[in-house]
Amino acid sequence: MPGKVWTRQRQWMGNVVPTLLFLPGFAAGLVLILLTGDPLGLGLWLLVGSFAVGWLAVNALGLYGNQAMRTELSARVGLSASGGDFVGFARPAYRSGLDPHEDVGFLVLGREGLRFAGDSLQVELPWAAVERVRLRPNIHSLLGLGGWVSIEGSLDGAPVRMLVEPRNHNTLWANSRERRALAQRILSSKLSVKS
Repeated sequence: MPGKVWTRQRQWMGNVVPTLLFLPGFAAGLVLILLTGDPLGLGLWLLVGSFAVGWLAVNALGLYGNQAMRTELSARVGLSASGGDFVGFARPAYRSGLDPHEDVGFLVLGREGLRFAGDSLQVELPWAAVERVRLRPNIHSLLGLGGWVSIEGSLDGAPVRMLVEPRNHNTLWANSRERRALAQRILSSKLSVKS
């Protein structure tokens, strides 16, 4: 049995490295403001600079090991790189302070419905159950770097929701620009199949 690709180490690295790049400038700016009593001097510039560095670091390093996970999972689940969208996935009840993605894997839009083939989860939803596709925020939305594509409906009388976020690229910014297109492809796939 192959090991997990969506490991705690990868989740931690996507948070720890950007934080380590953000903290020195932030701490220096805060200390300088407190020592000098000047909230508009060099200390302020250090604070502003630390937030800029932090944003760039989260964007560039927040998806630690993304390409390696995509390559390994595509071989494991039998999909070529073009066989589906590489996404982060979560069920609505999932909560974590470490990462909004419960799992990573491929979202495949098929004739009968859509399927998420992940590292640890396998989820299928027939097109007849899909009622809405909309964009919803997640923690990445606070930085303008992404959010969910929410696939919503009902199955056997119970409400269902699949939350996915594109991970085809190695930066959050590039992936965030694909959310609307992914939502539209999901809707188009549903509409192209006779219910």
